[in-house]
Amino acid sequence: MFDKPWASVGIWVFIGLFFYALLSGLMAEGPLMVDQDVTSAGLEIKRSSDGHYYLKGRIDDHPVTFLIDTGASSVAISAQLADEIGLTRCRPVQSRTANGSVTGCLVTAAVLSFGDYRVERPEINVLPELHGPALLGMNILERFRIEQQNGVMRLSPPDKTN
Repeated sequence: MFDKPWASVGIWVFIGLFFYALLSGLMAEGPLMVDQDVTSAGLEIKRSSDGHYYLKGRIDDHPVTFLIDTGASSVAISAQLADEIGLTRCRPVQSRTANGSVTGCLVTAAVLSFGDYRVERPEINVLPELHGPALLGMNILERFRIEQQNGVMRLSPPDKTN
């Protein structure tokens, strides 16, 4: 097909790089897959292909996709999402993140809900530099028993017997 062996190699390298770039772009821009089921044992969430657990929920009846973040002390949303929801009474606050200290503000929503669970008057950090999904932090997660096994995370009410 080709007189020079390096030309054949070059073509195959080009084809490989082309498909790598194409697939990388599609994966980076593709829709976020959220797989969750309400069962008698609680809310079961399957691990996403990126290794994280995502959850569909609502803040004040506005649909929100949460990244479950046990390293976050509280729920955090972007300023854009806060505006969309209508959360306006914001108190300035300094927050520590994995990337250092940031200035944001604290709001109280009427309701945060997911699955069969509902939390009244949760405090939410609004972080102007937050991009991507909202973070579901420990101020909500501490109210649940969290189990993780074989790529499934289960959130359930804590045992009342202890």
